[in-house]
Amino acid sequence: MLELLHLVLNNQKKILFPTSEGVHILASEEIMYLESESNYTTVFLKDGRKIVISKTLKNVEEQLKEYSFLRVHSTYIVNLNEIEKYIRGDGGQLILKNKTSIPVSRTYKLSLLAVLGM
Repeated sequence: MLELLHLVLNNQKKILFPTSEGVHILASEEIMYLESESNYTTVFLKDGRKIVISKTLKNVEEQLKEYSFLRVHSTYIVNLNEIEKYIRGDGGQLILKNKTSIPVSRTYKLSLLAVLGM
């Protein structure tokens, strides 16, 4: 039954995030960015809410492959549709539409620039 629910939701472009309370079902467009905190990941939503899930960022990154998300730092994944500005630097920095500043590491800089067409 859970597999069927997962299949139906994936066809509707929904992402399942299990938490201690239950399962949050989100559209990819609702997510601004994700931040790693050891074995937990915090999902930051456009409406200002935060959801803490007990998955590593690496696990979540796998789950988000088919959506418009990109890992830009060892502790951050961003929704590419929420990027407002890229500031050059050693790795650089992203400014999101909600004015949040996200660091870009040198490791992920080239893949980010390629995705942005730079």
